[in-house]
Amino acid sequence: MIKIIVDSCSSMSLVEAKEKNIEVIPMTFEMNEKIINPLNNEIDPQEFYDKLKDHSTVVKTSCIAPQVFYEAFEKYVKDNNEVIFISLSKGLTAGFNNAVMAKEMILEEYPNAKVEIINSLSGSIGIKIVIEKAIELINKNLSIDEIKIELDNLANKVYSAFTIGSLYHLYRGGRLRLASLLTGNLLRIKPIITTNSEGKLEKKETHLGSNKAISGMVDLVVENIDNNCKNIYVGYTNNLEDAKKFVSKIKERLPEANIILEIIDETMGCHCGPNTIAVFFVKK
Repeated sequence: MIKIIVDSCSSMSLVEAKEKNIEVIPMTFEMNEKIINPLNNEIDPQEFYDKLKDHSTVVKTSCIAPQVFYEAFEKYVKDNNEVIFISLSKGLTAGFNNAVMAKEMILEEYPNAKVEIINSLSGSIGIKIVIEKAIELINKNLSIDEIKIELDNLANKVYSAFTIGSLYHLYRGGRLRLASLLTGNLLRIKPIITTNSEGKLEKKETHLGSNKAISGMVDLVVENIDNNCKNIYVGYTNNLEDAKKFVSKIKERLPEANIILEIIDETMGCHCGPNTIAVFFVKK
């Protein structure tokens, strides 16, 4: 059997994971010195994002330790199962390298074990595109080596883009200079952020105001989507109505598109903040 394991930055709930027979490793975060496991529903999402609006709220994220990965992998390989771990982009977390380290530890203890680490080159709901493909390939009885090749190829074609409510959270995470923060907030600048070929964040476009940023996001979808793309995933934080409007704008341009609307997990939300809208799809 091939077991799929992901971390909670895939925005996958435990209910969904159980339905798909996937194990989710929680990526905890700290809010005002309290450690929160996003899988335990310890905080209401609205309350969470309301607290993030207050810049005095201190949130910290940390990557998953090698030993945690080791224990998750060993649970299956000791019974001769094979493991595929689909990771948050290596460009966004040191956790990817910790998973690789855990794999090396497993192979020392279980030399014949099969563990593959997939760099999704994406985050949040974008990881689900790779997960769905992995499930499809497993159901086709492909070998784990064949599946890794297919998933690595797909990861390079996943397009991720998002726009945010405030530049503050990117600044706090070290991705934006203070001068840019002050100027951006003063001018109501709304950047569109994408991931590059290394899975790192980069500014794609800059717009004045949310409506123009949303229209720019729709243009990116229409211009870049592969004709054979089955699903477009739209993520949001605390702004469901705005996300629904975004979905409607995509539908106006791509009437046949199958759009899946889901909330972004809190760990990723620590970095993007309130009033975020994201879109993920397979590009040309």
